[in-house]
Amino acid sequence: LAQLTTAQFQAFTTDQMPSLTTLQVANLTTGQVATLQSADVAVLTGNQIGAFTSAQLPSMTTANMAAMTTTQVNGLTDTQMPKLSTAQLQALGDDVTGLSTAAIAAIGTSLAPSLTTLQVAALTSDQVPAIATASFASMTTDQLVKFTTDQVPTLTTAQIVALTTGQASALLNTQVEKLTTEQVTAMQAADFGKLSTGAIVSLTTAQATNLTTAQVQAISATQLVKLQTEDLAALGSDRIAALTAIQVPLLTTDQIVALGTAQIASITTAQVANMTADQLKAVELSDLAQFSTAQISALTSAQMSELTTAQLGKLDSTQIKAIEATEFG
Repeated sequence: LAQLTTAQFQAFTTDQMPSLTTLQVANLTTGQVATLQSADVAVLTGNQIGAFTSAQLPSMTTANMAAMTTTQVNGLTDTQMPKLSTAQLQALGDDVTGLSTAAIAAIGTSLAPSLTTLQVAALTSDQVPAIATASFASMTTDQLVKFTTDQVPTLTTAQIVALTTGQASALLNTQVEKLTTEQVTAMQAADFGKLSTGAIVSLTTAQATNLTTAQVQAISATQLVKLQTEDLAALGSDRIAALTAIQVPLLTTDQIVALGTAQIASITTAQVANMTADQLKAVELSDLAQFSTAQISALTSAQMSELTTAQLGKLDSTQIKAIEATEFG
């Protein structure tokens, strides 16, 4: 076949093209491949498509790529994928759903950002987790926000770890809400700290329960005040104790009220010393009764002066003894 002229090769009909063996396909010249008509390509089998060599494939026109059916696209191999140009990949349209998971995994960092947003949204639940972590990290934010709420839970924890801070900040509220608890826990603290305030609001209590101490400490000032009271109440005592000296004074009074007895008891003396007057007044009487003597001792004179009479009346004898003598002055 390689000896045939262009005119001779083009004389083959669409009825004849499917009869070419994979060996014959692999031996076509790049010039012959370039002269293939879309109608010819459309009748090739998946095995024939997979027989095109890495040297031949770049010669295929975008019109020919667009002529492929989903079944034919399934014939593309993992060795062929890296050889596709941006234009060729995009020409496949939503037929990318036909790509095998091996072919998806072979899409490299130079090609992954070329997927159209429509192609990203069309990927199947088997294809999404097959995207290599490096390729996933190379995707643009425009692509990332096109992952549907059905696709998001299929992302692997390795892909979540691979997120860049730029990608994390672009995640939509609806996408964050669909993350599994394992995915949320896997997110790097720096990335979690870049989530939008809307995404923080959309966190479920199940997700909040599984936040790591590093993630809690990475929560920014603008994020913290948006954390829903039920989500804060879902944090383990160790996570509450992990709040930094900068974060503690930022808690709203509603958030303070939402804290459970065990969480109140977990507040460190350093945190107590950083609580504002409004926060202290917001501590419920039953919670104040759980303050340890160390926590009481950590209160400054200014803080003691802001306690309500009702709160002071709830202190027991042990707590009263823990009050620094200078604070009575």
